[in-house]
Amino acid sequence: MTVTTLRDELDAALDQIPETDLAKVLVLVRSLQPAPQPTAPIWQAYQDSKQERQAVDRHLADA
Repeated sequence: MTVTTLRDELDAALDQIPETDLAKVLVLVRSLQPAPQPTAPIWQAYQDSKQERQAVDRHLADA
């Protein structure tokens, strides 16, 4: 009995796709991947600044 993994099935399916269409498949696969979350200190500083501006805006709106 042969156990076929999902990866094996994907590999077999890819073998059936013409070489000229593989770029389209790669674009599709990459679109399914979650976007990386920025972790750089500058990104955190931006997020902090954004929250502070929102708090100021709320304060001004209430005034």
